[in-house]
Amino acid sequence: METLKVEEKDLKDKIGSGMEGYVYSYKGKYAVKIFRKFQWNFGGRTIEKLNRKMAKVGAMMSLKDPGAAFPLGFAELPNDDDIAYYMKKVYSPSFDPYTKNLSDLWYEEYDEKVECIILKADETLQRIHKLGVAIGDIKETNILLEGDTEPVYVDLDNAVYQDYPFDTYPIRASYLRNLFGGRETAYQDNDKLVFALLALYMKTKDGRFFRANDRTGIRHAINHLEPDKEAKEILNCIFSDAENKPYIGSVFSRIRKRH
Repeated sequence: METLKVEEKDLKDKIGSGMEGYVYSYKGKYAVKIFRKFQWNFGGRTIEKLNRKMAKVGAMMSLKDPGAAFPLGFAELPNDDDIAYYMKKVYSPSFDPYTKNLSDLWYEEYDEKVECIILKADETLQRIHKLGVAIGDIKETNILLEGDTEPVYVDLDNAVYQDYPFDTYPIRASYLRNLFGGRETAYQDNDKLVFALLALYMKTKDGRFFRANDRTGIRHAINHLEPDKEAKEILNCIFSDAENKPYIGSVFSRIRKRH
């Protein structure tokens, strides 16, 4: 893959940040994710883990899907202590220069447009699974909306792929790892469960079951539900034919009683 040469002047537009690094817009076309090596010497992070992550990034560069921001190539940076890769930049016209994500739909009425977006995100998730990827850190802010209507999964360098496990321990990933021992099918079933709970939240506007920082809610969900079975049941309530659609309220109430 082509290496992108990035100069200091190209790193003025920061569009994201997290515990691992920073994301910058590059000439409006790409997003460059930068890992600062000095940040990988504490908090359970090590240079060895960073190197393993970057090896996985390299392996994932062959993967392609319009609904996933897979790595496209490495980036050469002016600072030798930084390491980076680039991916496509997701653009939302209504949020220029920022990017819209699923959390921005919380304030909208649940209608056909919102349901269509969630359905597309579910279909994209199944395609990502067929590529052998289990995301493990599905949350509203990691599903961006390209053109305001097309869902795109980001932050995929934290996924399970081939022989590469989770490099760090996002809130959801840590529970999945501990409970299911790294089996890819179990990870993927729980991707489905977390996504189904997100879809349920979008439908009911009930935030008790799914929040970006709600460790207790998602842990209880994973501990008490049968991931693949429950995910299908929840999604069936949302996406099945309207005339025969099960009432989601009763499913939600029954799940709630288990906690």
